[in-house]
Amino acid sequence: MSADPLAFTGEFGIENLDLPKYAPFTDEASRADISAGKLAVRGHYEAKLDGRNRVLKLSDGGVSLRDLRVVERGNSQPAVELSVLAVTGISADGVT
Repeated sequence: MSADPLAFTGEFGIENLDLPKYAPFTDEASRADISAGKLAVRGHYEAKLDGRNRVLKLSDGGVSLRDLRVVERGNSQPAVELSVLAVTGISADGVT
């Protein structure tokens, strides 16, 4: 971390986020329920808040879903089942 100009770099990660715990937040937007699943998110970030040379980047990002099970509300049969879905190599530039 640097103070002049304000700059920082680092890594972030969330592992094993239990999706059914947060499913009530989607109740009004969906007619399905998440009955099982884990989410993981990770990446590297870089930010520099210099007036002329701003940087806001995400690199080597990844998102994965594991053991996802979605059921239609009122029906116990799964509408979607995924063992693993992984997206890797995510990059973004918030300035350009």
